[in-house]
Order: sequence, then structure tokens, then C-alpha cells
Amino acid sequence: MHRSWVRAQQELEEWFETARSDPAAGQIFGVLTHYCRTREAYERERDFMVRQGIPASFLPDPRPGRFACSSGVR
Repeated sequence: MHRSWVRAQQELEEWFETARSDPAAGQIFGVLTHYCRTREAYERERDFMVRQGIPASFLPDPRPGRFACSSGVR
């Protein structure tokens, strides 16, 4: 189990290393944010990616109207 966890961590770091120089990182970001229901959740995922060294310019903004207002009123 330990070896599997170590390998998974290595593979994740390899992915981040590639994403730091590949604009296709936006496609992965789309997968990570697909189920985000609020702008806040979306921004948390975006901030995580940026903290990992992925350029913000690689990460798209959400399409207009994607999220309801935080108050739940549309």
C-alpha cells in the first residue's frame, strides 16, 4: 500500500510539472471544476492550481452565468 501511495504522489507531481508549462492544463482544470456549484468552490480549485505553479493564464474563467448568486437567488 505504501508503495502505491508513493507512486501516486510521484505521478501527481509529474502531472503538475507538465501542467506548469503546457496550456492543456486548462482541460484538466475543466475536469476538476466540472462539479463546482459556486464561484467560491471554483476559485478554490483555481487557487490550488496556481499554488502548484500552474500559470493562471492557462486556466480559463468560468463561462458567464455558470454560477447562481451566493444567496441562492438566480
